[in-house]
Amino acid sequence: MALLWSRRAALSSNALPGRANRLRGSTLGVSLVAGHRASLESTALVPAALAPDAKMSRAAQLVLLVVAAAWLLPALTGLATRTWSTPQGAQGPIILLTGIWALWFEYRRSRARAAPGHLGWTILWFAVAVLLYVVARMIGMLSLACLAAWLGAVAALYGCVGRVLLRRLAFPLAYLLCLVPLPYAVEMALTGTLKTGVAYGSVRALAALGWDVAYSGSLLYIDQFELLVEAACAGLNSIFSLTAIGLFYIFWQRRRRWHESLILALAIVPLAIFANVVRVMLLIALVHWRGEQVLETAAHPAAGFLMFVVSLALLVALDRALPRRVESRRND
Repeated sequence: MALLWSRRAALSSNALPGRANRLRGSTLGVSLVAGHRASLESTALVPAALAPDAKMSRAAQLVLLVVAAAWLLPALTGLATRTWSTPQGAQGPIILLTGIWALWFEYRRSRARAAPGHLGWTILWFAVAVLLYVVARMIGMLSLACLAAWLGAVAALYGCVGRVLLRRLAFPLAYLLCLVPLPYAVEMALTGTLKTGVAYGSVRALAALGWDVAYSGSLLYIDQFELLVEAACAGLNSIFSLTAIGLFYIFWQRRRRWHESLILALAIVPLAIFANVVRVMLLIALVHWRGEQVLETAAHPAAGFLMFVVSLALLVALDRALPRRVESRRND
């Protein structure tokens, strides 16, 4: 009897580990299910804007466009009152009107590719633009404020039309970037460099032709005359104007591959500088032949207009020299 009892006790003690294992397994299963539920709940707490398929709704697109338009108004007002009334920004209204036309023209051609952009990227992009704008208002820099407004407008376009169509609108948007004025310190540095460079180039070219000329910084010496290359003669304003017109010309042609258009765009500034050197050479020659009083006549502004015409002619000549694609961009 004692032997039978001991055997039952042994069997019951041997069965305990199996029950314990089953209990542990069930506990582990419950913990796994609970952990899975917790992970699902934590995932549900992630903002919907970060989801891979999060898109801008119609209402959000409308709000974003209204905010971007309201944001652009102060920037355009600042440009109109502080920049467009100066020689450096006189081309601003023309750039604005032609840029809006180019943007609308390209949008109408490619609007079938429009699709709402990713909500998370739109919010991030817009937040960066807002941060830049706040910094610009704190330091009172119009250039940075205009750049921030431009970035905000691009972010709004991305949210409304998506990445594919935004790539189609890249050239008009880059053209509108010409509205952003240079910071004053950068403008002064460029003006000083251009004044010295134009004086050096014109004197070296005339000296190579046998003329008795010299220069010191931005001062030119011809015969008994001393001429100063002023900021207006440095060519920075002409570079701005020619850059805007050259970019619009490239857009209007519409028969170039992107790398050919890039070559033309990069050639605009060197062509403008070369034409300005020719202009200063012409003025030096006029002073040599007619005296310095010729600079008070209509010959001085006429030389500036001639410089602009020469720059455009050189750009068109370069455009004709490059191989041309006959196919329309509708097949791109």
